[in-house]
Amino acid sequence: MSWKGFTKGLARFPQSIGAGSNSVTIDQEFNHYNEEFNILDKLSVKLYDDSKKLHDSLTAMLKHQASFHATLVDIFSPLNLSKLGSNDSIENFQDESPVSRELEIALNQTKESSQRMDEIKDRLLPELENLERRVVLPTNDLISLLSNVKLKIKKRGNKLLDYDRYRDQVQKLKDRTDRTVSDEKKLGQLETQLDQSTREYFEINSLLLKELPVLLKLRIDFVDPCFRILYWYQLKVYSTLSSAFTEIIKRQFSSSAGAKPIEIYRKNEAAMLEALANLSLNKRPISYNKEPVSLEELKRRKSYEDSRAFQSPTKERLPSFAELHKNTNTFKGSSGVTLNNRSSFEGAKKIEFVVALYDYTSDTKGDLQFSRDDRIEVLERNESGWWKGNLFLKSIVDFLFFRKVQGRSGNVSRKLCYRYIILF
Repeated sequence: MSWKGFTKGLARFPQSIGAGSNSVTIDQEFNHYNEEFNILDKLSVKLYDDSKKLHDSLTAMLKHQASFHATLVDIFSPLNLSKLGSNDSIENFQDESPVSRELEIALNQTKESSQRMDEIKDRLLPELENLERRVVLPTNDLISLLSNVKLKIKKRGNKLLDYDRYRDQVQKLKDRTDRTVSDEKKLGQLETQLDQSTREYFEINSLLLKELPVLLKLRIDFVDPCFRILYWYQLKVYSTLSSAFTEIIKRQFSSSAGAKPIEIYRKNEAAMLEALANLSLNKRPISYNKEPVSLEELKRRKSYEDSRAFQSPTKERLPSFAELHKNTNTFKGSSGVTLNNRSSFEGAKKIEFVVALYDYTSDTKGDLQFSRDDRIEVLERNESGWWKGNLFLKSIVDFLFFRKVQGRSGNVSRKLCYRYIILF
């Protein structure tokens, strides 16, 4: 905006917001035509948008329709046997079953449909240029014309503000009884500006009152050809597609005794679903793990399985007291404690023991500390699931949640706690 335009806008601002007791000129006839013009302007923009969308949608529909039928041809086409290995013969892939014959018929039908859709696309797409040339572009020209008219209406509003502003200022000076020489001089200038603004306002207002009705009447002459072109083109598209599909249906379903395609599909649907259900590829593997397993749990299970692979399925034997006595004779003198003779331990039975699955650290004084994979001698087991055992010949404990090594292989207690009692 230029400086001159800025100053004019600043001078018109009080009059535009109706400050004080400013008078406003109202022209009912012009307001009526202006409302009709605004409606025409909005509808013209909507007509342009809709015609453009229709043009683009019809173009996309014809292209996608041809592409859809080409995809059906690819789906019904047989395997490319040239990509198979040299050890695979074509005879192994030939099938004379009814399914293969139906597949061949369907392939021929889709090829015919695809060819027909290509012909329709090649016929209708060039005529879309007529739709753009006779509807889209003229509507755009109408919008440009209406934009020029809106500039005239805006200019008329500015001239009306000047006319009302100068008229109010002249009237205020005339109403003053104690006018000075400067007031008289200012009054003469305002009357000159009022005469100029009055002439400009009535000139543009008369022009709009004269030509707006003509423009509003011409909208019928403009819109009617567009409507006819849109109507006849859509009729041509739909009639062409309808005749093409009707011809395809008559050729492909003539042997069905007048049955409709949907009825034919429903007739064969049960057999198709049964054949699909018999495919082993369609069956999901059964998942036995209903809860997610953490990474630490997976590592623990792997370590557990690896440790089982190196364990003997037979009972293992710990060293007897006699064998240990041989290595501890150096402490006999200081303690005054002697072990029994070796013959009392040589006839002992084989010892059954278990292996701890987890580490255990207790804060309670006197509790025994366990580490993972510690071997514990099993002395007895009661009905409640508690095992009494001996850990490294140091103490006797009650414990739960240990893997049983001897006896039934892999037997794991499902208790969720430990209890340790030091007996000596």
